[in-house]
Amino acid sequence: GSGAGESTSSVAIADLKQAVVDELGENYWPNTEMPAEFLEGFGLTADMYDDYMAEMPMISTNVDMLIVIKPKEGQIQAVEDALNAYRNMMVEDTMQYPMNVGKIQASRIERIGDYVCLVQLGADVMDVLEQGDEAVIKHCLEQNELAIEVMYSAVVK
Repeated sequence: GSGAGESTSSVAIADLKQAVVDELGENYWPNTEMPAEFLEGFGLTADMYDDYMAEMPMISTNVDMLIVIKPKEGQIQAVEDALNAYRNMMVEDTMQYPMNVGKIQASRIERIGDYVCLVQLGADVMDVLEQGDEAVIKHCLEQNELAIEVMYSAVVK
């Protein structure tokens, strides 16, 4: 880096995650780190990023996840495209558990400073599920929005 615009990247990925954990508390379900080779399933190869933080729950029926990628220079669009393609694949997958359909549809891909994030949170939606998918989507969007807002705050401050 030339030093131009370095200020935004001074925040560590771990700090972004911690901001989300602090904000959501027990509603942050991802607790298991995804290995780098797991990210290849998302179309993200090691030559596309400098650093990453990716977590999912240990229980595979839960789809909550937080992925924060720090793309290499010139790779930000490629990373975003890969995450969008992965998300579209998930959305179109008809084999999802009913409790996960709304959660997946509510997932967000967001550029935050030098990072590209996939935020798919919402924790326990069983109570909301009785009100239908729309209610689940609304609930999950709110959780994702909280996560994105605190990450923005962490990057900007």
